[in-house]
Parts: sequence; C-alpha cells; structure tokens
Amino acid sequence: MNEKDFHFSIALQPKQKEAMRMLENDGKTGVVGYGGSRGGGKSFLVRAWMLLRRLAYPGTKGVIIRKTYPELLTNHIMTLWQEYPRLREYYNKSEKCLEFPNELGGGALFFRQLENDDDVYKFVGQEFDDIALDEATQHTELTFKLLRASNRTSSLSKIRPKMLLTFNPGGIGSGWVKRLFIDKMFLDNERAEDYGFVQA
Repeated sequence: MNEKDFHFSIALQPKQKEAMRMLENDGKTGVVGYGGSRGGGKSFLVRAWMLLRRLAYPGTKGVIIRKTYPELLTNHIMTLWQEYPRLREYYNKSEKCLEFPNELGGGALFFRQLENDDDVYKFVGQEFDDIALDEATQHTELTFKLLRASNRTSSLSKIRPKMLLTFNPGGIGSGWVKRLFIDKMFLDNERAEDYGFVQA
C-alpha cells in the first residue's frame, strides 16, 4: 500500500477545524485544550490529528494517552480499525503501537495508559513529537507537566512539538485545567501564547 492507494478522508466539524488550525505546525500554540460535554467529537479529533500529523511529517512519533487500557481499546484502537480498516495490519499489539510503513512516512503512533500517578514516570526520558492526553481532568497537574517535558522533537523533520488535551467538566484535574484554559491564569514560568482553548 502506498499513500496514493490509501484514501484518507476526514470530515471535521467547525470546532474541530478550529482546534486543528491552532495545532498547525506554524502556529504559536503549543498546548491546545478541547473541552466540553460529551458528544463534542473529542476522541475523533485526537485520532484525526494524530494520523494527519504522522502522514504530514514522516518518521515522527505521537502518543494517545487514556487512564486505562480498556478505554484506549474501545475509544481509540478498535474505533480506528472501524474508521480505517487497512491500518490494522500495521498495528504491533505487543508494543501497542501503530507502525506506519515507509510508503506512509514510517512514523509511529503509540497508545499508552496512565492508570496510577506514578505511571507518568515511565515517560521520563522519552520523546514524542505529539502528545494527546484524552480526558485530561482525570490526571494531576504534575502528570501534565511531566508529559509536557516529553513533548519534544524526536526526529529530523521540521515538526514542532504539540499537545492536545481533551476534557469534560469535573475530575481530579479540573482545577489546573480550568486555570490554564478557562481562567487563563498563568504562573511566572508559563506563557499565555503557549495555550489555546476551543469549546467542543
């Protein structure tokens, strides 16, 4: 299969398009929050963004993170095979990684769970060009900060590292998410231009 044979058609809602514009490579925004009540297409946006970025920037790495593996399986992995069945043959089940063939850029999309607070330390020292923390309010601010430290360029491509956070109201992390994306109250070491928010 080559890129020409792989028909990759994604229809986005207006709010999803707005978030995609913020996540464009030439944009200042490094971290985009996409939040709101259920049914806003948050998980779909995560998958679409990750796939488009891997195809646009060959050899790059992205990771989709959920609290548990069953959530990853039902919300992303199985759904991905329904949306794009031909990608399934490139999935490494033991590594929980979609390994794109050279014809599609040779990038990688990892699927990881953060069930316990200490699990985030497994990311220390790792590099991901793009990180999607799906349901960010299920995690602490420390988890977010440690993940952000792993959001750096892992390749020779011209990709600029980006993070996408999706969230519903409530949860253990609602305070820091509200501070950054709703109230826009930034600490001395945080820059307002690094953060963008779209209401799902």
